[in-house]
Amino acid sequence: MALQDYYNTGDDGQVNAYGAIFQGQGWLSTSAYTISSCKLKLYRAGNPGTVTVSLYAADGSLKPTGPSLASGTYDGNSLATNTGGEWVEIVYGEGYAIVDATQYVHVVSAASGSSSNRVCWRGDGTSPEYASGSLVSSTNSGSTWSVNSAYDMMFENYESTGIKEGSGTIVGTSALSGTASIIRRGSGIIAGAGSLTATSRKVSAVIPRGTITAISVLTGTLAEISKDELETPDAGTHTVLMAYDVKRQGLNICVIKRSDGFHQAYYYDLRVGGFYPESYIDSITPYSMMYYNSNVPGNVGQLYGCKDGYIRTFDSSSTNDTDADDADIAINSYVALPVIKMGAEDKNGVVTEVVFETGGGATDNSFADTNGMTYDIYSADTYEEALEKMIDGGTAEITGSVTAPGRYRIRERLRGAYLGILLSNDTESETWAINKIYANINSAGKIR
Repeated sequence: MALQDYYNTGDDGQVNAYGAIFQGQGWLSTSAYTISSCKLKLYRAGNPGTVTVSLYAADGSLKPTGPSLASGTYDGNSLATNTGGEWVEIVYGEGYAIVDATQYVHVVSAASGSSSNRVCWRGDGTSPEYASGSLVSSTNSGSTWSVNSAYDMMFENYESTGIKEGSGTIVGTSALSGTASIIRRGSGIIAGAGSLTATSRKVSAVIPRGTITAISVLTGTLAEISKDELETPDAGTHTVLMAYDVKRQGLNICVIKRSDGFHQAYYYDLRVGGFYPESYIDSITPYSMMYYNSNVPGNVGQLYGCKDGYIRTFDSSSTNDTDADDADIAINSYVALPVIKMGAEDKNGVVTEVVFETGGGATDNSFADTNGMTYDIYSADTYEEALEKMIDGGTAEITGSVTAPGRYRIRERLRGAYLGILLSNDTESETWAINKIYANINSAGKIR
C-alpha cells in the first residue's frame, strides 16, 4: 500500500464517538488515486461495539455532504484501551476514486455505543497544523454538523498497489515455516474475556509471571507445519490458499489436495505473532477464501467457499461446532500451557498448591460466567517429556475438574523438574475462560 494524504503527528487529546455522536476529519486530496483504506489512531473505553468509518464528500463549509462514498467497519471491542491509541486500518471495500484537489471527510461512528462504551479518536488540539481540514462533529447521527477548527484528527490514507484482498487464489509449492509460541486447533473462534479464553482451539500460551516462570518451548521454527502428503504440494494437484482476514487481523493459509479435500490449514495472528493450526472436515474443506466488506456491519467478515458447494464463515458467538450436515456438535477444546521449570538448574521443585481463577463474576449476577473445565497436571525431568505427555495424552499425575466461577484450589504435592498443565472441555454448548493460574513451588533437591 502507498501512503497518500495524512496528518499523523502531534496528537495530544481525543474526541469520542458513540450513539448519535459522530466525529469527522476533513481533508484535501493532493493527487488523484483510488483510496483502498484509511488508518485512524483509536482506542476504546468500555465496549463500543461495531465502529463504522465512512468517506464523504465535503461541502463549502468542509462538512460531510451527500451519501457515503465508501465505508468500512471494525470490531470496536477489540481496540486497545491504552489512551495513547493505536493505528487501526479500516478497509474501504472496493475503494473509491479520489479526485485531485477535492475536499473529503472521514466520519467515525459507533451506533451501539454509549457514554461509557465509546470509541476515542486521537487528535491534535494544542497546535493543529493541518491546513486543509479540521474536526467536524454531529450530535444527531450526521443530520447537522459543527466545525471545530481548533482540532485536527490523526488519519492516513492508503492506495492499494498490490493484489486486492480475496480477489484470487495463490498457488505455490513452497513449504511454510515460521516462529510460534501459541497453537490452537478447531473450527471455531477464541474470543477474549480475561487473559486466556478458549472455545474451540488448542492453545499453548504464556501465563502471567508471578510465583512461577512460564517458558515457551515452541519458539524457533514451527515444527512440522508441512508434512505427510502436503510436504511438497504439487500445483497440478494441490491448491494453496492465502487470504488476509481484516476483522480478525490475521492471515488464513490452507494447503488442499483437490481430489479429496485432505488439507493442512493455519491461521497466523498478526496481533500476537502466532501460528494457529486449524482442522476442517475434509468434505467441507475451503477451496476459496475472500474477505467480504459489506455495508451491513453484521455481514462483514471472511467467507469460505467449501468443497460441498456451500459458503461458510466463522461464528464467534456459537458455543458449538458443526459437522458436515451442519448439525451441532460439541467443541473439543484444549489449552496446553507452556512447560514450567520448577527449580533452579539441575534442581527439582515440588508443587504444594495450584489455584485456578476462572472467568466471570459471582454466580447468577451481571457478568457472564464461565463453564467448568478438566485439568491434567504432569511432571517430568525434561521440557520435551512434559510437552510430549500433554500432546500425546499421557497419564497425568494429578487430574480433576474445575468448578466455576471463582477460584478453585488444588492442594496436592507433585515433585519434578518441569511442570505441564493441560485444561480442556468437550461438553456441548459450553465455553470457558481462565483469568489466572498460580502455584506455590518449593525447591526439592537435585534431579537424579
